[in-house]
Amino acid sequence: MIGRWLHVPEVVRWWGDPDEQIELISEDVELAEMATLIVSYRNRPFAFAQHYDAHQWPQAHFDPLPENTRCLDAFIGVPDMMGCGHGQMFLKMLTAQLFERGAPMIGIDPDP
Repeated sequence: MIGRWLHVPEVVRWWGDPDEQIELISEDVELAEMATLIVSYRNRPFAFAQHYDAHQWPQAHFDPLPENTRCLDAFIGVPDMMGCGHGQMFLKMLTAQLFERGAPMIGIDPDP
């Protein structure tokens, strides 16, 4: 499912080579430090999200972020679910949960 989603042109635009990304995601799901999620609406999976401690994988642009900041990566992989507000809603719900769990800040790592 994720492999298929990674081939959607809108996803490729931001995430790049699907084969490379599926390999990275496959490695990430094995890591306790990385939370990986499949997002569904009315029992229909439509998006992928992962979140992690900003300082677990050091990057210069994360250095100033407070300890316990969570960073997230996400995409909608089902074209007919894009542009309908689903992404905005699930990101609001996910960030609310992360704040409730004590994250002082949420970061989204932009594509360079």
